[in-house]
Amino acid sequence: MDTERINSKLMDLASLMEEIRGTLKTKSAAEYAKENYIVKRTIERDMQLISEVQLDIIIQVYKSLNLAAPGEEKSIITAMEKVMDKDLVEKIKARRNLRNELVHAYKDANDKDVFELASNLKDLERFIVDIKKFIQKKKNQ
Repeated sequence: MDTERINSKLMDLASLMEEIRGTLKTKSAAEYAKENYIVKRTIERDMQLISEVQLDIIIQVYKSLNLAAPGEEKSIITAMEKVMDKDLVEKIKARRNLRNELVHAYKDANDKDVFELASNLKDLERFIVDIKKFIQKKKNQ
């Protein structure tokens, strides 16, 4: 397991979270919908990057689980239920779905979805803690 890479990505994740907290000043999805496009695009881009960083970390962890050859992205993410709570994995999937909508322009970004995921980053804090615990557990084996 490339712990150096994972730790670097965890720092990237923390930095992106701080950027969102510094940029997102609105208190509701309705207020967010009225934000200027620069703020919205900044938040949307940070959400995309968070999803990419999380996926990179997940792939590194997946490799260390000695499971069957990885399948599609969703199966790799679902395998994280061996490392963290199912509800946390569901949040990762939700962020990944939002990322896909934003990147591939499947539809216009739903301000409410963006706001809800960007305004509550506690699951990302739990993700960081769980990954650090996993790394420590692997070191102790």
